[in-house]
Amino acid sequence: MKLGSQKSKEGRFWASLFDFSFKHFVTIRIFVIIYWANIILAGALGVLTIIGGFRDSTGLGILAVIVAPLLFLAYILFLRIILEAIAMLFHIGDHVKAIAEHLEPGTKRIEEYEVSDVEDK
Repeated sequence: MKLGSQKSKEGRFWASLFDFSFKHFVTIRIFVIIYWANIILAGALGVLTIIGGFRDSTGLGILAVIVAPLLFLAYILFLRIILEAIAMLFHIGDHVKAIAEHLEPGTKRIEEYEVSDVEDK
């Protein structure tokens, strides 16, 4: 059953990727890949920094052991905040769409307003 669910998600991903009306977003689904790739790359960069520090001198190596993990955590935290902020914008859009779909019948939708209607109020 899990395999069918996985294929269904994969099918939706590819359908969203080639949705030229942009009704379905692919960005949120790609965030997981972006986040993991950045964790792996930042971790590798941290390890290489520590190795390079010890290659130059013991003092630089010790400094790298202290600084590299702090920079790694700061980078991952900053990346997470940015990705969550972008995801929040998509979720706000989803909620606004849901609100618009549940408006009372007869309520004007935003596209029904004219500039003169807004300026009069």
